[in-house]
Amino acid sequence: MIEKIRELREFEDYSMREVANNIGVAKTTYSSWEYGKENIPLKHLVSLSKFYKVSISYLTGETKEKGTSKNYTLDSKKIGKRLKAIRLKNHYTQTEVANFLNIDQPTWCNYETGKYLIKTLYLLAFSKKFNVPVETILSNKE
Repeated sequence: MIEKIRELREFEDYSMREVANNIGVAKTTYSSWEYGKENIPLKHLVSLSKFYKVSISYLTGETKEKGTSKNYTLDSKKIGKRLKAIRLKNHYTQTEVANFLNIDQPTWCNYETGKYLIKTLYLLAFSKKFNVPVETILSNKE
């Protein structure tokens, strides 16, 4: 993902400051993502997708096709329902998923119930483990 955002920025001939300003973060925050020092929060990953007019699947490396940006609302309750449905379909317990992600079970439960929006790092690992595109999990469709 780091390579993709740097590649897109350089291809479009933007400075880090220009991208940061366009998505509403400080330049230091953006540079920490591009250098891999911090993970990109999901809401800002969506902002980058919109800014560059590419799919989240392209940004995350799930596909080589740029695709198009979609309008995500990031509804934590709907995303949580999808996470739970995928987990149950694959016959995993909350504890098994939490252990796989190296987090505690109550934290995973908070993601599934929509109390908290899942962190990007965990969403990517979950998506890969269960072979479900990130965009499917984030979809606005019921």
